Amino acid sequence: MKGLQSAIGRIRSISPRCRQAMEGIIGKTVQLTRDEAQGMAPVRTGALRASIRSRASGLEGAVETGCPYGAAVELGTLRTPARPFLLPAARQSKYHENAKNALKEMLL
Repeated sequence: MKGLQSAIGRIRSISPRCRQAMEGIIGKTVQLTRDEAQGMAPVRTGALRASIRSRASGLEGAVETGCPYGAAVELGTLRTPARPFLLPAARQSKYHENAKNALKEMLL
């Protein structure tokens, strides 16, 4: 995401309490994004949906699929159109809004 590295640098300089709050938000966001992606993933056999995982550690989080054809489904190929499920789920997570609100509450 644009500006994410800069934001992470600023967050690292904030108090441990703010950092802890951000870590919680990141953890919840990746879980919600994973759940949303699983709901959006096209299903033929269920392998793609079952392979979607999330992980969070500190100020970093990821939602990914271990399915060998996951990228082909998300991005499409020369012969098949894209059927995105990861990026739309990430966009719906409202991470920036949740982070902003949590930090506002903490600073007020």
